[in-house]
Amino acid sequence: MKTDELLGSIRKLLTPFQFGMIIFESAGQKEISDFMNKAGVVYAGRRLQTIEAIELAQDLAEDSMNEIKLFRQTADWLTQRNQKFIEKIAEIPTKFLAGFPQMVSKIYPSGKSGAFLWALLVDPREEAKEVIPRYLKEIQKQADKHSKDHSKFEAFFERLQKGIFRSKDKTQVASMIYDLEKSLRESENKVKQLSKENKTLHERISNLTERDSHLAQLLSSADRDKKLVEREFKEKLQKIAQLEELLKRNENQNEIRARLHEEEVKTRDLEKEIKRQAHAIKEKELKLIEKEEMVCELESKHIEFLNEINKFREEKTVLLQKMNSMAAEIEVSRAVSNRSDHGSEKKLVLHGKNEIRTAVFLDGKTLFDATKKSETRLDYQKILETVTAGRKCVKTIAFIEAMDGENTARSEKFARFLARIGFETKFKFQKSTPSPFEARPVSLAFEVLEIIERLKLDLVILITNKLPDLPFFRLLKIKNVGIEYAGFAPPLPAQAEFFHFFYDLNRLEFHEVSVASNLTAKPVA
Repeated sequence: MKTDELLGSIRKLLTPFQFGMIIFESAGQKEISDFMNKAGVVYAGRRLQTIEAIELAQDLAEDSMNEIKLFRQTADWLTQRNQKFIEKIAEIPTKFLAGFPQMVSKIYPSGKSGAFLWALLVDPREEAKEVIPRYLKEIQKQADKHSKDHSKFEAFFERLQKGIFRSKDKTQVASMIYDLEKSLRESENKVKQLSKENKTLHERISNLTERDSHLAQLLSSADRDKKLVEREFKEKLQKIAQLEELLKRNENQNEIRARLHEEEVKTRDLEKEIKRQAHAIKEKELKLIEKEEMVCELESKHIEFLNEINKFREEKTVLLQKMNSMAAEIEVSRAVSNRSDHGSEKKLVLHGKNEIRTAVFLDGKTLFDATKKSETRLDYQKILETVTAGRKCVKTIAFIEAMDGENTARSEKFARFLARIGFETKFKFQKSTPSPFEARPVSLAFEVLEIIERLKLDLVILITNKLPDLPFFRLLKIKNVGIEYAGFAPPLPAQAEFFHFFYDLNRLEFHEVSVASNLTAKPVA
């Protein structure tokens, strides 16, 4: 049977879901994913090996019923895998084909009902096509009896209805948006972590409140004991007064005096006990005050956390707006380039041409950290002379950042040194405990982009140990701005296409002889 006729029969007799059942029962997840790789069916941002077989089968069925070229490949593949079932159907005499649907009750549990359905579809006899509707009804009856097995198809179909879509066309803008969504998901995870810490703080405050309540109960108990002791003391004083009266009346004064002395001793003991109880009450009051101060401190930290979360959300909104504007600018630039004269020559950035407007941007923080970790010293003046040789350098900027404390003085000294050799320094202080939401690479990239736009640069030379993300380079490429890079490691394969030259800073040692003999510029492949 011809492919066009077979496709017409499938569209007429089967739904995409039923065609997907044939593919699912004809092969496993690995076989389906291998075939889709060969046929060029892909998912945006997902690997075929991580997707369930039923989902792959359903997507392959839908695409095959819409594209004749893909359907030919799928039909040949299914025919090859179900050859033995095709031969079995061919062996059945035509007059017995009408009774074949009665065999579904035995075929369905084996999971080969889809394979036999394909054999009926490719059979050239018209009687085989007439049997298919009744065969599908029998499959439906068996599916109702085995609802647990059939529920996989239905559940998957429901997920498709809820919006699982695929995209075959990977554009640069889609890649940028995907990277941005990944960054946003990481930011949301950080917000969740802060919320979890916030919850922990609430629990600690609750525990301290319970402890304060316990201390208040102890203080109340101590007050009751104090009142009881004071009442006993008053009773003893009354007894002393009574004894004094007895002393006057009783002739046996010695005995009365002995009793009076005994009562006086007890009274002194009671006074000591009262003082001890008062001292204990003061200590408990001091502890209660300390606990209250701890509660106030925790509440202030809680408020600081909330303020920091709100600040991050505002920064995230600003960054999203900037990224959206970048995406819009990319679309506009692409549209303008499509309308432009294709015969006009694109500006080339050539190494060593003095008419090229060039700017050098040095990331002092990453270089400072890298050299400190590896215990090496760079000759920055030699680096600047090498990368700007033969160029019209209109700007040299060094971005310096420092932590509060001992590193501040070292960073300021480093900034003054760079200023002496020709760099314009931009010095920024950083908190001793940086925010978890700090987006330093993004903010630096935007600052560089503003300088490039303002000065109408043709070439940018980055001296850094940490390159910006891909959207930065794509935007420079659209603006037709050349890029050269000096660092300790070559750019990644995904970044290499954007660079004209790479300077290996591993060969820039402190001694002048070593610098002169080892520094080379290498074109990036």
